[in-house]
Amino acid sequence: MPTDTEIITEVICGNSEAYGLLVHKYQGAVYGLCYHLTGNFADAQDLAQEAFIQAYLSLGQLRDANCFAGWLRQIAANLCKRWLEKRKHDVISIDEVGCENLIAQRHVPRPDEEVEKRELHEAVMKAVESLPEHYRLAVTLYYMDGLDYAEIANFLEVPISTVRGRLYKARQLLKGEMIKMVSETFDAHKPEKREFTEKVLEQILKRVESARELGKNEEIISQCAEALEVLENLEDTPEHKRQKIDLLHWQGRILDEWRQNPQDAVNNYEKSFQLSTELADAEAQSKALKAIVLAYLKHGRFDEAKASAEQADKVFAEHNDHAGRAFCR
Repeated sequence: MPTDTEIITEVICGNSEAYGLLVHKYQGAVYGLCYHLTGNFADAQDLAQEAFIQAYLSLGQLRDANCFAGWLRQIAANLCKRWLEKRKHDVISIDEVGCENLIAQRHVPRPDEEVEKRELHEAVMKAVESLPEHYRLAVTLYYMDGLDYAEIANFLEVPISTVRGRLYKARQLLKGEMIKMVSETFDAHKPEKREFTEKVLEQILKRVESARELGKNEEIISQCAEALEVLENLEDTPEHKRQKIDLLHWQGRILDEWRQNPQDAVNNYEKSFQLSTELADAEAQSKALKAIVLAYLKHGRFDEAKASAEQADKVFAEHNDHAGRAFCR
């Protein structure tokens, strides 16, 4: 499976579907954390989905892709904090709210939820609740989605030995038969992975489309710039060059059509052309050259458009691109 950094780079470069890999990877951990903080399976699932949506929409703000797990955990914890505050109608300083305070404010079950509870479920939850807070979270993450020690350690940003120690002590406190019951109870409430991922991606696409409809072009320009910055720090592979070309074209088009700034757009297209030349990609070269000429023409800069067309014609002639040469005339 690709690393978090590789997936995030794909997402920032426009492949939103790649985000599903991150959702699939961290779904159990985020859902487990949300349940741990709220004490309610249904609300925990809603909050977990919202955490992934918010993380996607804020992905450009993540400075170090290697820190995605901890960053995502904080987003989920903050959502749970706000959810608890809203339910309690209590305003609490963020600095004053720690994990223990969040647990103390947990969800009070509604009457219909009380009816649905079974004695076994109550006994299991009571046993888990009796554990110290750190042990309880480790047990929830381990049994909620079968995360291994390394995955839990990565998500909580603690050593693997710490996770192993917490689970060992928790098992000692819960005893053998109760451990089996805990596993079965959590297993019965965990969401189906594919369905969960599809719901998250569906909501993301709806919000992105909504943002586009509202004309948030500045945000798109900013995201392109951030993506290009990320790519600059990665190995200069042909694939990364192609991703840069796509981003430069996308950003250039918005600079031209929305900001009405042909020169900045042309600068982008020229960088795209240079990368295309390095890749010996005639099709990408043609696309960049045509974009330069059109940008100048649309804004009445005919002398520059003519000069660009003449340069483009020479390139098209080298590639025997008859359609390109016809465009220049």
